[in-house]
Amino acid sequence: MLKIETIRIKIRKNLIDYYNNLGYSIVDNFVNVNTKDLHNGSGAIVNVTCDGCGKELIMKYKVYHQSVKKYSDDNYYCKDCKYLRIKNTVYLFGCVSLFYCFF
Repeated sequence: MLKIETIRIKIRKNLIDYYNNLGYSIVDNFVNVNTKDLHNGSGAIVNVTCDGCGKELIMKYKVYHQSVKKYSDDNYYCKDCKYLRIKNTVYLFGCVSLFYCFF
């Protein structure tokens, strides 16, 4: 889960309209942005909490977004808890085990 906070980022020229349309004021190519409004490819560093174990991690927003957009549940799992996501996905398809789904 992405922690909601405001961060200060330097924006590129091609994203000025994106942030202006969201209602942010740009001062000297910097803007204070809520993390939920970041551009999908943003390299800003954000704080993330694992939905499985509650561990707090720091990562780039684009890595977080790529990990979450693969699945429709909008939950983030760290590398230690990724088996929970696999288990939940297998149950969605009505399988008892990952082995039985493919054979």
